[in-house]
Amino acid sequence: MRDSTAVYDIERVLFVRPDVAVVNVRQRPIRLDGDPLPDAHEGRPLYVLAKDDGTWRIAAAQNTQVMRS
Repeated sequence: MRDSTAVYDIERVLFVRPDVAVVNVRQRPIRLDGDPLPDAHEGRPLYVLAKDDGTWRIAAAQNTQVMRS
């Protein structure tokens, strides 16, 4: 897939504490020219971010592939 990349759009951020956030993301595979990949499935990553010494870091991550119906 050298001729492709992905676009990540943040859909929701939930702060469970001031220093912990859960982030839902929409991941869309695209060609390098920005056009969607016709047969590629989207992903729905979920990230748990924790602020450590003033820096946000990924504490946990999970990705679910979304199949078309």
